[in-house]
Amino acid sequence: MIKKLKMRKLSKRCFVLLLIILISGIISPSVNAATSPSLGNAITFGILSSTYTNTLVGTTINGDLGYTTGPVFAPTVAGITYTPISPPLSIYNAAGTDQAASLAYLNAQACTFTFAPGAIDLATDTTHGPIGVYTPGIYCTDGAASIGTGGITLDGVGAYIFRITGALTTVANSVVTLSNGASSCNLWWTPTQAITLGADSIFKGGAIADSGITFGDNVVWEGRALAFGGTVTTNSNDTITVPTCAVSPILKIVKTVINDSGRTKTISDFPLFVGATSVISNISNTFNAGAYTISETNADGYSPTFGGDCTSSVITLANGDNKTCTISNDDDMIGGSSNSNTSYIYIPTIVTPAPVIFIAPIAVPTPIVVPIVVPTPVVAPIIIPLPVVVAPAFITVPGLPKTGINQDNNFGYNATVISFGIIICLYFLNRKYRLKSLKS
Repeated sequence: MIKKLKMRKLSKRCFVLLLIILISGIISPSVNAATSPSLGNAITFGILSSTYTNTLVGTTINGDLGYTTGPVFAPTVAGITYTPISPPLSIYNAAGTDQAASLAYLNAQACTFTFAPGAIDLATDTTHGPIGVYTPGIYCTDGAASIGTGGITLDGVGAYIFRITGALTTVANSVVTLSNGASSCNLWWTPTQAITLGADSIFKGGAIADSGITFGDNVVWEGRALAFGGTVTTNSNDTITVPTCAVSPILKIVKTVINDSGRTKTISDFPLFVGATSVISNISNTFNAGAYTISETNADGYSPTFGGDCTSSVITLANGDNKTCTISNDDDMIGGSSNSNTSYIYIPTIVTPAPVIFIAPIAVPTPIVVPIVVPTPVVAPIIIPLPVVVAPAFITVPGLPKTGINQDNNFGYNATVISFGIIICLYFLNRKYRLKSLKS
C-alpha cells in the first residue's frame, strides 16, 4: 500500500513537471539565428549613392564607386567607378535593386533582443548583456542609437544586425572591434535615418541608409556605405575598404504537391524550414556555411521525396554554394498508404461457396410382418414396425463436386440393404430378450 502511494505521488510530480515544461515551451518564443544577405551586384561597392560628395582631397575607396551626381574632388578608387558617362549603368542600377532586396531581407528577420524605447548608447548599455559586448543576433531599437567613446566589441562567429528606428551616430575616436571570428562581412547597420561617423572613428560592417551617410575626417571603415537613393559624403583622408568575404551559400527549396489519390492540399499548406529558418518555395535564401536539416509541417497523408541537390533531408552548405533542393509530396491513398512509384491493382476476393446439399425425406415401404415360429409355448407373431429411414438425396449443382457415399445415385439398392440389416439386428435382439424371459 505504501509503495502504491509513493508511486502515485511520483506520478503526480512527473505530471506537474511535464506540464511546466510544456507550458514553458509554448510561452517561450523560438529564436532564429541572424543571417546575412548575398548583396548581389552591390557586393563590390565601397560607396553606392545617388549623389556622392567629397569635400576635400585624400579620400580612398578600396572597392567600386557608383553615383549619378559626382563630387568636386575625385577620390582615389581602387575599383570601378559607375557614372552616367561611364557605363554600364545597368550594373549600377542592378546594384541599387539588390541593395533594396538585401534591406528587405534583413528587415524580415525577427529581433532577438529589443532595447527599451528611446535613444540607446550601444557602448554603455547593459540590458542586452555585458557592457559594450555583443554576440551574434538581431538587435532592435525604438529610437536613435549611438556608439560612445568606449566603443563596442562584436564577439563570436555569426551575423549581427542592428535595426535602428532612427539615426545612427558614432562619436569621435570611437571604435568597433571584431573578436573571436566576428567579421565585417556579417555585420549590418540598417537605420531608418541618416548615419554620421565622428572624426577619427573606426567603423565596421555594411550600412544601408538611403537617408544618407556622412564621414568625419580620418574615418577608417571596413565595410560598405550603401545609399542608392541618397547622398554619401566623405571628408579629408577618409578610407573605406570593401572586405574580402567568402560568398555565403545560397539555397533554394522548390516544393511540388501531387494529388493523385484523392487529397487536395497545395504548396501553401506545407510550411518549409531550413534549420529553424522559415523559407518560401522557389525563393533563394542565403545561409552561413554548415549543415542544415530541411523540414516541413502539416505533411500528414503525404509522402515526401527529396531531389535536386538534396539526397536526404540534411544538406551541407559551403561558402560559394548555390544549391536547389526539391521536395515532392505525393498524397497517400485515403484509408491506407501509398508510394508515388508504386501502382496498385485492386483484386476482389472471390469466395467459393460450400457445396449445397438438400435433404429430402424418402418414403420407405410398408412395415414387413415376419412370422416367427418358436417351440412351445406358441408365441403370437410379432409385428416389428420399421423405422422411417431418411437418407440424403443428392442434387448435383453444376460446377461443384459430388459428395457423400452415394456418388452414383444408387440409393434404392443401398436403402434396401440397410433396411434388411436393421430387421436382422432387431430379430436377434428380440430373440435374446424372449429367451431371457422364458428362463426367468
